[in-house]
Amino acid sequence: PNPNPNPNPNPRPSCVKDYHRSNPTRSAGIPVFAGGAFASPPKLKYFDARGAAEVIRYLFAASGADYEDYRYQFKMEGTFGQPGFKVIKEEFDADKASFKLPFQKVPVMEIEGQTYAQSKAIERYVAKQLGLFGKDDLEGLKIDMVCEQIRDIRDAWTKAKGYKMRPNMTDTSVATTVNTFFDTDLPTQMDMLQRLVADEGWFVGGSLSLADIQL
Repeated sequence: PNPNPNPNPNPRPSCVKDYHRSNPTRSAGIPVFAGGAFASPPKLKYFDARGAAEVIRYLFAASGADYEDYRYQFKMEGTFGQPGFKVIKEEFDADKASFKLPFQKVPVMEIEGQTYAQSKAIERYVAKQLGLFGKDDLEGLKIDMVCEQIRDIRDAWTKAKGYKMRPNMTDTSVATTVNTFFDTDLPTQMDMLQRLVADEGWFVGGSLSLADIQL
């Protein structure tokens, strides 16, 4: 039997301990940025899963800036895709009911008493504050360009697998589109991204940026 009762056992990044990032282990060659521009550690709120908040977590991990990594707990009942399946997320539903979430979804980030939503908006803001969005507007434009292309690749994967969490490879049409994605589409897209990587190994400015973390 599975010793972990959590139906979605996604471990946190190794740098995250008890709702705030502390002393990450960094690979050689990855720059460490001091502090950032936050007067106090912002609070990131998302489910206890990777999902739409993971890039934001990695931005903090790479920068060395403190933040609070608050995770809504949830549990699943039944079998996914079958009648009766449901996800129970009581605290999140309570926050929705009390209008604590601007668009009734997560991730959100609380900064100096205000709550902000939309993962991509948060990613760009955090990257700028932590020195991970280029040294000028043109570098920022290139970073944004790469990030949007990566989003297109993810959207293509979602379309290929039929908008399901897991592709049903017993469905001939789904199997065909999934195989085409991995055999043709993804290699072509990755080759185009590879051509943008500078000799130093980073997309922009010879150092780590949101574009590298996004990929």
